Amino acid sequence: IDLLKKYNVDLIALGGTRIISEDIINQTKIGILNSHPGIIPDYRGMDIVPWALYNGDPVGATCHFIVPEPDAGPILVQRNLKYDKNDSVLTIRVKNMILCVELMVEAIKNIENIIPIYPDLSRGKRYFQMPIDMLTRLDDGKL
Repeated sequence: IDLLKKYNVDLIALGGTRIISEDIINQTKIGILNSHPGIIPDYRGMDIVPWALYNGDPVGATCHFIVPEPDAGPILVQRNLKYDKNDSVLTIRVKNMILCVELMVEAIKNIENIIPIYPDLSRGKRYFQMPIDMLTRLDDGKL
């Protein structure tokens, strides 16, 4: 917090981070961006790519402002991922992380022109780590 105050930070860009405290969130002029590997609000939390695959839903990414509630902030950019149905879960995750980076760059470049969309948090849910045996069976096509 002292460093953020000292350098008078305008914007922070993060990805793959833990939950950020409200004290830190409130130290920037514009906010903190997160590039999340899921479609918010439907997929919040962890292991979003395999959960979306397991549920038969689209895989994608969202760039949003961080708020105290995880993966609940205003959305700047969001896009579904195009992938081959024969791709492994790992390959799809890697492709989706590349999409996360692309969305972060797009959001930063256009931040002054984007009107944030507030997600309807009554939709979707927060997911937690997928059990390794389930992940293995998903990748083997046995789920």
